[in-house]
Amino acid sequence: MEYMTGGGLRIDMYMEKKYSEPQAVFSAACVVLRLECQHCHNIAHRYGVQRWDLPVFASRAAVRGAILVVSRLVWAGIIIFEMLVGETPFSGDSFLEVVDRIVNDEVQYPKFLSAEAYSVLIGLLEKDPRWRLGVEERGGEEVKLHPFFESVE
Repeated sequence: MEYMTGGGLRIDMYMEKKYSEPQAVFSAACVVLRLECQHCHNIAHRYGVQRWDLPVFASRAAVRGAILVVSRLVWAGIIIFEMLVGETPFSGDSFLEVVDRIVNDEVQYPKFLSAEAYSVLIGLLEKDPRWRLGVEERGGEEVKLHPFFESVE
């Protein structure tokens, strides 16, 4: 796979604490379109595992399993949460700790979120993939039709 340079959304996140909701809607729409395009071409997003200090005892199988868990959780939901709230919904001192929190912890949603933002986050961060917004045959169209994206043409 070709390495694409140039940074990304996370760089912008450190410059501003959080986005306004209109900024987040536009940026999130771009993320959703990008992921939809990648999935249509069977391209997987690499989830930044190289940034984490993985324990020496972590086998390749364990790391691949952890990445699979993260990849099944819709990445767009995490990014939208970070844009709106200014912090990640799941944190930890290691990649495996973050994965454990993704699997086992409930997300704490701030009360300042609009109803549309809350609804899209609940849908995208649903732990059960059968009920998650935008999976399987429903795909990106279901996400794009969500009221959170109503202002995007």
